[in-house]
Amino acid sequence: MRHITKLFGAIVLTLFVLGCATTELGNTKIDDQGKYMQLDIGESEKRDVYLVFGQPHYVQYDPNGKSLWVYKKLSLTPSGWSFVPVYGLLFGGMNKEEKVAYFEFTADGKLADVSSRESGGYVNQWLGMVGAGVNDDEPENAGSVEDEMKKFSLPYDEDRDPNSEKD
Repeated sequence: MRHITKLFGAIVLTLFVLGCATTELGNTKIDDQGKYMQLDIGESEKRDVYLVFGQPHYVQYDPNGKSLWVYKKLSLTPSGWSFVPVYGLLFGGMNKEEKVAYFEFTADGKLADVSSRESGGYVNQWLGMVGAGVNDDEPENAGSVEDEMKKFSLPYDEDRDPNSEKD
């Protein structure tokens, strides 16, 4: 009986530790409010934003020459229901928190505005396997991050670009 109690205690402890594990994807720098304070609307340029936040997730242009750099971060934490026997196997999943930061630039490359949005929700594990429930709001007319980095002589990391054509 003592061995069963120890085994049960070890299982509960393991599930507790795993249940607290959070997976973060994307750019975690967008959570640091101090980084935003390093930039000045109307004065900072794309190079300044790059030095503070790194390579954007995607770039978008409008017909007037203005551009938008978008940074994303996704946090996933296992739902408590994931650890309930049988029920968790069928209906378990992840709690998600998504943050997106937008940096708008004038046609001459000056920072015009900064904004962000946050959203949350639940992703069922079966839908999560196929990527459903996780927003990819990148517009069809998004420009090439690689081209943008080259245009401003900034380092480009293919591994950080979800749209790159890797061999």
